[in-house]
Amino acid sequence: MRHAMIAESAVSKSNAAPEQRGSLWCAIVATYLSTSMGGAVSLVLPIIALQLALPAYQVQWVIGGYLLARVALLKIGGTLCDLLGSRLVFVTGLSLFGLFSLLCSMVSGADTLITLRIMQGASAALLSPASLLVVRGSVPPQGEARALSYWSLAAIVAQGGAPVLGGYLADTLGWPSIFSFCGVASALLVAVYLFVSKAPAQAPRKPGALAALLPDVAVSAVLVGLALLINDGYLWVVGGVLLVILAASLVAVRHRLRQPGYLLGVLARVPIVLTGLGGFGAVTIALLWGSYFVQRDLHMSAMMFGASCVPFGVLGIASTPLADRLMQSQRYATSFVIGGVAIVGAAAAAYLAEQWHSYALAATVMAALGVGYAFINGSISAALLHTYPAANSGGAASIASLSKQFGQLVGVSAFAAYRDFSGSAAGSDERLFIILGTGGAVMLISAMLSGVLQRRSAAGA
Repeated sequence: MRHAMIAESAVSKSNAAPEQRGSLWCAIVATYLSTSMGGAVSLVLPIIALQLALPAYQVQWVIGGYLLARVALLKIGGTLCDLLGSRLVFVTGLSLFGLFSLLCSMVSGADTLITLRIMQGASAALLSPASLLVVRGSVPPQGEARALSYWSLAAIVAQGGAPVLGGYLADTLGWPSIFSFCGVASALLVAVYLFVSKAPAQAPRKPGALAALLPDVAVSAVLVGLALLINDGYLWVVGGVLLVILAASLVAVRHRLRQPGYLLGVLARVPIVLTGLGGFGAVTIALLWGSYFVQRDLHMSAMMFGASCVPFGVLGIASTPLADRLMQSQRYATSFVIGGVAIVGAAAAAYLAEQWHSYALAATVMAALGVGYAFINGSISAALLHTYPAANSGGAASIASLSKQFGQLVGVSAFAAYRDFSGSAAGSDERLFIILGTGGAVMLISAMLSGVLQRRSAAGA
């Protein structure tokens, strides 16, 4: 195995042109920036709520509005990558992301901040699938799993390391400095990417190509409605709507269901999407809980919460080599099992931390999250990309991101239901920890389902 990995790395390095390697690292850094913004905002939510005197529902919209816009436009972002190329979409998304980050640093009112956060989320919807496709297009096929591991590692480092820098900036320069830093870094990264990347040859646009966006606009409208319902806590209504949509979709493609392997191919994506929903919902709940627990319940600084996130990065990085090997061998179900167990452990540790007012246990929660994140983030994307043809990679990338973003929205909604977002009341409802553990349980069930479907698919091949 070790010799195979060395050979793969050598092939990747020899076949990748310098501009491809430069593009790869630019996409990885862009992933770090967009992910670190999520962690940084979780960090400063209690501070923003206090300094701007925001009620709980407005605090929820500061983070929920960003996720809602990202969810709404992710499918369109993926389709634009297929139509216009990932390079153009990447540059556009990153430029807008940096611009709206800078503007967020200049506001002093809740309504303006929420509006700009929604625009920032819209730009991140372009950046998310584009960065994944830039990574995929920068390496030969045999190096794809390794590149996706690096891409996932950037998100791990962001979740574990960004709160430290964010905490320092928030404590010394104030919360707007976090947005300023992200805006300046984005502008520099755009300049570097344009310098190191090679513009593709201009391909003739297919007649009516932009008409392919029309179905995505309709899908986005549905996603906005579902996201709004999730943000307002109507999860059961969302579940019912999704069941109706699933039934209608099966009726619409009933003529394809008789094709060999078609139904199994569709069903194989279901546990992967469920893993994204459950896993990222749980990670979001735990990060928000940690921020409020450390800063409001334990009365510690933002920097201390940032320090408690360091184990997230350390354990996440330490887990990456094994997660990498599992991805290369396409053992995605095993990755989901390990991630699910880690999330369940994080839920138990969070409950005990709040009962005993223990900062050490809060850091233990972050360590468990780092392990879980390492095994699910890249595996979800790789597993979904594996189930789609190369011509639909943009769609696959957007679906992978959608499952994660919807999971985060569910996490925000659950947190808002069982913890005061304004920070005026201390402590969490015990049901929050049950929901956190349920996210891990969903991952374990999805892993079992994925394994069954893989065996059925192999038997039918």
